[in-house]
Amino acid sequence: MQPLRILDFNSLFSFSGGGIRTYHLRKLDYFSDHPEVEYHLAVPSDSDRVERHGNACLHHIATPRLLQVRNYALTIEPRRLLALVDRLQPDLIEAGGPYTDPIIARAIRRRHGGVLIGFWHTHYPSAYLDFYGRRLSPRLGRLLERIGWRLARASYGLYDAIIVAADCIIDDLDRAGLRRVIQCPLGIDVDAFHPRHADPALRARVGASERPLVFFPHRFLAEKGIRELVAAVPRIAAATGAVFAFAGHGPEIDLVANLCQSRPDCHHLGFVETNEELAAWFASSDLGYGLSAWETFGFSVVEAMASGLPLVVADRGAANDWITRAGCGLTVPHGDVDALAAATVALLQRPDRAEVGLRGREYAVAHFTWEGSFGRMYEYYRLLVESSRQGRPLTGFPYRLER
Repeated sequence: MQPLRILDFNSLFSFSGGGIRTYHLRKLDYFSDHPEVEYHLAVPSDSDRVERHGNACLHHIATPRLLQVRNYALTIEPRRLLALVDRLQPDLIEAGGPYTDPIIARAIRRRHGGVLIGFWHTHYPSAYLDFYGRRLSPRLGRLLERIGWRLARASYGLYDAIIVAADCIIDDLDRAGLRRVIQCPLGIDVDAFHPRHADPALRARVGASERPLVFFPHRFLAEKGIRELVAAVPRIAAATGAVFAFAGHGPEIDLVANLCQSRPDCHHLGFVETNEELAAWFASSDLGYGLSAWETFGFSVVEAMASGLPLVVADRGAANDWITRAGCGLTVPHGDVDALAAATVALLQRPDRAEVGLRGREYAVAHFTWEGSFGRMYEYYRLLVESSRQGRPLTGFPYRLER
């Protein structure tokens, strides 16, 4: 039997890090050892070259620097990608970026058969267009969001199926008229993120040996809730004596730096370089956060769950789905400082806080392994390709996990 030939391309792949990079490299590693699949990943790079990983290949596609913003490309070079498609003749192509990748996918559709799917990695109509538009005016935010969803219908509507991770994203896409949706949560390394990695020396380092330790390891962006948390810190500290550790960088770095300079109970750790160090901070802390209302999966939230850390999260987005299902924390309205402070204090003062966190660990182990994620994904791929070859479109959308 010929292996299923899969090509992924994603203009938002960055060699410097990020959740999209994690997803694709884990997928590359998984399928490198599965002879039933010939997996190819194409990403923008500084030169044309191919890396072989067992039964899988990473294709670097030279993309001009003028098409790059910070660590991300605006697009993947289309002519080189189309040439790769012509050469490989894949059975299934997955496009991952929401901006220019659907335009390239449309060109692929015109000249190539097979199945074409999109992965909804970024909830851009709400997370970027609406959220940042509303900072100028609510009317502008609503207008930009409507435009974003109109573009999404035009672009993602061409795919044979759309893969998403969380229930809430299925609901949002359904309201927008995008219904050929398959739910496939991603994964984490549940052994690397584990309560056993707790390190008393880390707590002592920030003066939390005898005090609660609160950990915020997210990019310092407004949509991540950093402004609300900084505003809530004095109330939380006064009620609980908590110590706060912030890990990361971002546009709101001055807000965090000023807080840490003015308060001895607040510490900026900088960028945590390794998963081992991040896992130790998760396991050593008493409470964490997932305050973005637009996460499509939320790697750091799930890593915290696997580490046994109870969480306060926004009442919208993937984090809300997971914490509500697992019963491992509290939800608060996004942007509500009073609710955030009250929920943090309540959770820190719960005598069963450790048991609450372990419920998250149990849920993460049961639902968020890479083996489970990619095994489920392969079955969906196979169904889509078989139905295409038989000339009958797959029906029964959306495909959801059991709630």
